[in-house]
Amino acid sequence: TASTTSGFTITANSQYPGGYYGWYACDNNFTTEWAIDGNSFDTGILTVQMPEQYIVSKMAFAFRFISGVLEGWYNIALSGSNDGTTYTTIYSTVFSSAMTGIIELPVNNTTAYSYYRFTGTNKYTDNPGLAYFQLYQSNSSSSIYLSGTGPTGPTGYGVPTITTGDTLTFQTGSYITIDTIS
Repeated sequence: TASTTSGFTITANSQYPGGYYGWYACDNNFTTEWAIDGNSFDTGILTVQMPEQYIVSKMAFAFRFISGVLEGWYNIALSGSNDGTTYTTIYSTVFSSAMTGIIELPVNNTTAYSYYRFTGTNKYTDNPGLAYFQLYQSNSSSSIYLSGTGPTGPTGYGVPTITTGDTLTFQTGSYITIDTIS
């Protein structure tokens, strides 16, 4: 997988130094992540240029989870464009607290676009980003699963591994340590 695969091109407005590339959010691998350089940017923008126009009906994503700390944004939006310059917001929401796991959100969209842009604002950590990002399209005959790196089929989900002894820190500053996993 690279920044362009199967005609899908991934770009980001920022990346944290050390290889936190935008396309890592779309590679179905939770050990690679996209992160912005939070010292220079507050807003994260991940753009997917499609090889053709698609009507996206759902998005799924997971914020970064690093060293027991969730790194993301309270406000997210998905926008579409056919020229890569002028975007129309097709979904937006504000989370009242940090969101964990894979978040799947239906998108009420009937317009086919060749560019889709995920935007995160109002960060709640220093270097927020995405460990996972997928876009979904439905058509009359089947449900097609799309990622920024091309059609991948409905597999490839991963979740962060939590093991005994890990400490999970919440946005409030409280934390728990995992004693037993069953």
